[in-house]
Amino acid sequence: GYTVVLDKDIDVTSTITISGVHGTTVIESRNNSAIDGSFSRRLFYIHEADVTFSGVTLRSASVHSYGGCMYVDGANVTFRSTTFSSCYTNYYGGALFATSGARIRSVGLTFRSCSVLNYGGALHLKSSAQADLESSLFEDCSNTGESGGSRGGAAYLEDDAVLTATTTIFRSNSARYGGGLYATSASTVSLVGCTFMS
Repeated sequence: GYTVVLDKDIDVTSTITISGVHGTTVIESRNNSAIDGSFSRRLFYIHEADVTFSGVTLRSASVHSYGGCMYVDGANVTFRSTTFSSCYTNYYGGALFATSGARIRSVGLTFRSCSVLNYGGALHLKSSAQADLESSLFEDCSNTGESGGSRGGAAYLEDDAVLTATTTIFRSNSARYGGGLYATSASTVSLVGCTFMS
């Protein structure tokens, strides 16, 4: 694995791909540094790798579909005190799309002001993807579509996806169906000590 330490903000000019790396890749910030997509690209595509983000802000990322900021495909990703801010996509997870058995673990993960036109303003879990969120926050995220796809202002789950959230706050999120959370019947949701507020 590799460790990348950020001492200042960086602007990403193309999507960063992390694929099949042995060991864990760690991306951490010493000064609350941000990785910025200038609203013109997805920041990360992570495929079958183990990656940890610590103390990093991922902001202003945008792509047409499948995770405005990050696409996680069959990978294990851990977030510690990490923020997704102002990320957007038309379809499937304004900030983060996880699929193919991907595993997301977090402590202190924040999704703020992320949006989508259809299916999951901040987070979209699909195809047995799992997310374990502890002490996290979804705030001011939205699903702005007006059709049946306006589901899950903060998060949308389908196809055997699993969400376990503990002491997580869903605040001021909006969608036509499921302002905070929308899960299809094939998904599993466990909420312990969570708060939903407008």
